[in-house]
Amino acid sequence: MKRKYLSLLLCVLMMTALLPALNTTAEAIGQYGVNLNNNCYATNYNPFTKIGLWGQCTWYCWGRAYEKLGGLYLYWGSSAYGNAIDWYRNAQGYYTCDTTPSADSIMVSPDGGYWENGVYYQTGHVMFVEKVENGYAYITEANYAGLDYHEDCIELSSGKRNRGQGSSFRITGYIHLTPATPPAAPTVYPLESVYYLRSALDNNLVIGISGESTDWGGNVQLEKYNGNPSQRFRIAPYNNGNYTIRNVNSSLAMDVENASNAPGANVQQYYYWPDQTSG
Repeated sequence: MKRKYLSLLLCVLMMTALLPALNTTAEAIGQYGVNLNNNCYATNYNPFTKIGLWGQCTWYCWGRAYEKLGGLYLYWGSSAYGNAIDWYRNAQGYYTCDTTPSADSIMVSPDGGYWENGVYYQTGHVMFVEKVENGYAYITEANYAGLDYHEDCIELSSGKRNRGQGSSFRITGYIHLTPATPPAAPTVYPLESVYYLRSALDNNLVIGISGESTDWGGNVQLEKYNGNPSQRFRIAPYNNGNYTIRNVNSSLAMDVENASNAPGANVQQYYYWPDQTSG
């Protein structure tokens, strides 16, 4: 994939993500039940679709992990996922990473890239391991030979495609989609409450989301009260005296852009991540 990074911004106050059910109305493709029309591959879910990277290998593996594992979204705490070649290194400490293949893991290879203005950028490649059997890894992937979806059988001893009869590639290792350290169960608190957040200087001004946006990055601003859902926020206790603040209209969390602690940093709405330390 091209070197584009999505800033995975950290929420001011966090709780376990509550994402809508997947859309499963369209027919699955291939032998593993993949459905590229599911929401997990779409703009409102997949961070790579959000920045125009539909069809890249990273886009596919993010969506497949969510689709296959019942709502698991890949996250490893850095400000960006990075290119495929970076995934194995970046995921360490968040997921078990080793050189032993298993079903429901992500195979990472340093091979793959693109040319631009006479310069070759090595960006690597990632594949989703559907099963491992008799020395072969059965994988699904995107952006192989320009395809949005492709299935293959990799001979593990040689790294060759097509059951050992095709082209070969190097394998860095595998990201096993079980957290390296399981998160502690959150404390159960009373139900959340809904509030308008009014200015102490002008009672006619409240906090709202610019343009009533429901998108990631929608700007949080001070605006004249009109009673719209985009001006209402759910505030709920989480852990250790921390709270989550989510917009009623978008269900996204209030977030400081780029996790900044500088005076005047922009505040926006974004997804909240379950392992993030609350601010």
